[in-house]
Amino acid sequence: MNVLLSQQIRMSERYIRRLEFHISRIEELHESYCIQWRLRDGANNMKQAYSVSPSTKGSRESLIQINRNCKEFTVFIRCAFLGLVGFARLCPGDQYEVLIRYGRQRWKLKGRIEADDRQMWDEEEVMFLPHINEDVEIKVAEMKGLMTVLVGTVTCESADFFTAQPQIMIVDITELGTIKLQLEVMWNPFDTDELSAMSGSVNKYSVSSRKGSLYNWTPPSTPSFRDKYFPVSISKWINCNTVRCYQVGQVKEITICILMLNFPLSVIPKAQKVKLLSSFWRKCAGTECVLYSSTERFLTQLRNYYTQKVNAKCLGLSERVFRTLLHQIAGCCGFLLSASLSEEVLTIFQFFNYVKRHSITDLGTHLMKLTKEVSLAEALQTTQKIKTLKKLKGKHITEFQPLHQTLESISILQLDENPKVIQAAKSFLSNASVHRHFRDKALAHYTDALQDKDLQIQKSACMALKHLKAVESIEQIVSLCQSETKDVRDTARETILSFGEKGHLAFEKLEKMWYDLEEDRIQNETTQITIL
Repeated sequence: MNVLLSQQIRMSERYIRRLEFHISRIEELHESYCIQWRLRDGANNMKQAYSVSPSTKGSRESLIQINRNCKEFTVFIRCAFLGLVGFARLCPGDQYEVLIRYGRQRWKLKGRIEADDRQMWDEEEVMFLPHINEDVEIKVAEMKGLMTVLVGTVTCESADFFTAQPQIMIVDITELGTIKLQLEVMWNPFDTDELSAMSGSVNKYSVSSRKGSLYNWTPPSTPSFRDKYFPVSISKWINCNTVRCYQVGQVKEITICILMLNFPLSVIPKAQKVKLLSSFWRKCAGTECVLYSSTERFLTQLRNYYTQKVNAKCLGLSERVFRTLLHQIAGCCGFLLSASLSEEVLTIFQFFNYVKRHSITDLGTHLMKLTKEVSLAEALQTTQKIKTLKKLKGKHITEFQPLHQTLESISILQLDENPKVIQAAKSFLSNASVHRHFRDKALAHYTDALQDKDLQIQKSACMALKHLKAVESIEQIVSLCQSETKDVRDTARETILSFGEKGHLAFEKLEKMWYDLEEDRIQNETTQITIL
């Protein structure tokens, strides 16, 4: 019984270690994902900011104008200090210091409680420049000789200050409300008097600390020009029909939409600079709507304009080239075409996005480059290995897009019987690993190919990733080490070990996991025999 119990304990400990290993791996993956997500989010934010932001000079001028308008509309906020209310907490001889901070503006005043319970403060009121997005912080401290004891700090939202009538605010300084502060706030946006932001009377101001405030505000005897004529002007707009205003707004929006439909290429950046491509697209779209075209009509226009030119370069490949171009344009925005092309459409944004990505100014020249690569992909699949070898050596890596057919054909050459062809394919992939554009596309293609059902494609993709030094795909390659085919497993192990220190660490973790699983399997068999 003790033997069985100790075996179960060891099994549990191994299971816990295996779970800890998986937890640490999941944490590493989560941390890596968070870093990549933040990088992507930052890049998207930077791209959006650069695309929508105007020039620096224009932004500065706009901000200055907005700031000027804001000052004109908000003017000033008048704050009058009415004193502290504390009942038994306020005693004759006590001295207090009040600090009111509003954004970068500060108002500091000191006061004293007299023998007859009246309060004497060194300032009566102050003018603040309004800042809607800033809060008002009020701090009250009691001065005891050389010491200053904080009574309490309160933060108020400044949005409450913007009311049409003067208001008296009573703020609890302490949590229990034993000491309160009284402020009178007055905001008049039509007051055009030039006032200093921190101007105020220095006359002594007194108020009873036990009785409520009796301070009443009286309007000026002579109203300003804006106070007098503003109600007259606004009454004209009040009489306006709301439904008619809404209809006028709709008419403006519809007018803009009609203009955009009449000139759809105006919404595509730099579309007017490539007039040949714009003219070709109009013929593809027809007269019904310029925003999209059917794939059959697009292929028909390609056949009418470029069949002779493509066949002069490579006879019989025109249809293959045209369909390859169609799939490239559709896949440029992440869409995949269905088997029935007659039911699919191609949008103006897909077409010009492809044009922009490949810097195309002449579609005929681009088709010639595409024809070369399609013909190479065809040649790589023939039985004439010597000619294929010469074509592969004569090509520069920068001439490739590359197409999926080209990448698959190159990887399959690594499994050829001719050693020269194998060496040429390996050399080509090793040289291509330093070209970022080619390597990124090849890395994505070969990583996806690791999940293909064809074992030959799996093996060739794994070998290609080895020559590309694709450490980024190490986790996908590790999954191939559990393949049922020994040849694929050996190729995956060899690829992992070729990645240097990272590959060795990954292989050690894999071996440890295999060892634990095998040990658990043996232990489970032993345990079952013991129970029987």
